[in-house]
Amino acid sequence: MILSATLSNPRDRERIQKLRIRPVLRKEALSYQAERFVGTKAYHQNISPSELPALIIEALTADFRQLELSAEHLYLINI
Repeated sequence: MILSATLSNPRDRERIQKLRIRPVLRKEALSYQAERFVGTKAYHQNISPSELPALIIEALTADFRQLELSAEHLYLINI
């Protein structure tokens, strides 16, 4: 299970600055909340655990150069 993930070092600072992901319980089921920071605003999206890998891969490919992921251990990935 992923405890937290932060994608940063954006490729284009005008679009999105940071993406933070954290687990949440919704109706007693595990879900994840993706929080996108654009300018001075934060946008939230709830996603299922099965959608999480695709979201992270897409964000790393299109928008970010760095991923810090905390699960059982802490991982730092720079692209």
